[in-house]
Amino acid sequence: SIEDAVAVLDEVLSRIRRGDAAPTLDILNTLIRECGRAGGVVGGVFTVLDMMAEADLTPNHDTYEAIVQAVVAGVDFEKSCAAMADLPTPERPIPEVVFVGRSNVGKSSLVNMVLNRKQLASTSETAGHTRTFDYYRCNRNRTDGRPEFYLVDVPGMGFAENVSRGMQDSWR
Repeated sequence: SIEDAVAVLDEVLSRIRRGDAAPTLDILNTLIRECGRAGGVVGGVFTVLDMMAEADLTPNHDTYEAIVQAVVAGVDFEKSCAAMADLPTPERPIPEVVFVGRSNVGKSSLVNMVLNRKQLASTSETAGHTRTFDYYRCNRNRTDGRPEFYLVDVPGMGFAENVSRGMQDSWR
């Protein structure tokens, strides 16, 4: 249950803060996974990440995988938008997470990693592959405490040589 996970999290974090236990990356990754098993105790995930920073521990692949599993319980492709006028208008405001950067730096791969999917967002070695704003709706109608949000894959800016100037202007 969420209450059990919070109690375990509080106990372990108290022991670490008192100096009764040393924070190790394995212990903290396990705590993040437990937050997910309890139904997305998202606040607990951020508490553990703060502990990692305080202990000067560098997150690893297991950390990122645990975060994804704790925070994202479901994802649906919502919509591709070629122009700002086409952006979704949900029935209520939903936060949007957007990774912005140059073309061909791995934004779509990062979206796939965050959503724990291998090929949800299309990837390519060719600059300018992502030509639309692609909306992925995470945790739609969840009641377990996981937040609902959009993760948006956007075109890169800078080296999209294969994209017309008109298309690039429609993104602005």
